[in-house]
Amino acid sequence: MLLPIDYEKLDDRKCLFIDVRTPAEYEASTIDGAINLALFTNEERKVIGTMYKHDSPDEAKHHGVEIVSKKLPELYRQISELKKSSGKRIVFFCARGGMRSTSIALLLNGLGENVYYLKDGYKGYRRAVVKGTKTLNDEVTYIVLHGRTGVGKTKILDILTERGLDVLDLEGAANHRGSLLGGVGLGGQPTTKAFESTIYHTLKNRKSNYIFVEAESKRIGKLFVPGCIKDHMTEGHQILIDADVTFRAKHLTSEYTGLEPGNAELLNAIDRIRRYMGNEPVDALQTLVKEGQFEAVAKELMVNYYDPMYDHSIKQYDFEKTIDVTSFEDAAQQLETWLDKLKRLNEE
Repeated sequence: MLLPIDYEKLDDRKCLFIDVRTPAEYEASTIDGAINLALFTNEERKVIGTMYKHDSPDEAKHHGVEIVSKKLPELYRQISELKKSSGKRIVFFCARGGMRSTSIALLLNGLGENVYYLKDGYKGYRRAVVKGTKTLNDEVTYIVLHGRTGVGKTKILDILTERGLDVLDLEGAANHRGSLLGGVGLGGQPTTKAFESTIYHTLKNRKSNYIFVEAESKRIGKLFVPGCIKDHMTEGHQILIDADVTFRAKHLTSEYTGLEPGNAELLNAIDRIRRYMGNEPVDALQTLVKEGQFEAVAKELMVNYYDPMYDHSIKQYDFEKTIDVTSFEDAAQQLETWLDKLKRLNEE
C-alpha cells in the first residue's frame, strides 16, 4: 500500500517535487524548486469543477479520467526522464493530497516506478512553512542594516551573499525596494504564499545562525513581513550604513533609470507623492525626469521626501557600528570583519 509522505519529515534537497495542479495554481505559489506537470489545464479544471457542483461527482470524475488518460504516455515519459536525470525521490502533490496526486502516484507505482505523494498536498507544505518559519526564526541572530535611501544596502547584501555569508533578502523575495517608488521597473510582486516560502527556505538552508538582513517596515509594497521575523529583528545587532547625498544620488539613479517601461513608470510613481510633497514640487520633479536630470531628481527626493521620514524613525535605535560607504566592496568587508570578531567574542 502506498503511504503519503509528511513534508516535515522530508529532506527536500533529496526530493524532486512534481506539482500536478493547474498552471494557474502553480504560478500563484508552489513548493520551492517544484516542476509543474499539470494533469489539467486551467480551463479543464474549471469545467470539471462545474460538473462536480452542478451535475454529479461521478460524471466529473469520469470526465477527468478521460482527459488524463490521453496525457498519460507523455506524463510517464517526462517523469521517467526526470527521475533518471535528477537521481532524486519523486514526490507528487496537489492542493490537499487528494485525487490528482494520489491517482498519478498509484498508477506510476503500478507501472514499476517508485514514486510518492505528499500528505495533505500543498496545504500540508504551507502548514510546514508557517510552523517552520517561527521555529527557524527563533534559532537565528539577525544583523540588521539600517541606512537612508540610496546608501546601497541591497548591493552590500548581494556582495555578502557572493562571499558565502547568510543573507535574508526580504526586498528581493518581495520583488520590491520597500519605498513608495520601490516597484519601479521590477514588475509585479509574488503572492503572500510565495513570499513566505522564499523566507522559509532561506532560513532553512542557512549555513550559520547569523543572518544579515535589511531593516524594513512591516510592509514591502503589498506584502507584509511575518510578524515573528519583524519582532526578532529588533532584538538583533543594529548596524548603520551611511553615505553622502552625492554618492546616494548616483546609486539611486543607477537603480531607477534605464528600466522598462522607462520614464513613464517613474513619472507615475512620483505622481503618487503629491499628497506628501504638494503639487508644485512634484510638477518640478516630473519636469526634471522628462529632461533626463535623474541625479537632481534623486537628490530632491532624498532631501525633501525620504530623509525626513527616515531620520524620524532612526532615533529609536542604538547602533553597534556605523559604516560610511565609499565602496560597496569595502562596506561588505567591514561587515564580514565585524561578524568574525562577534563570533570570536561569543566563543570565549
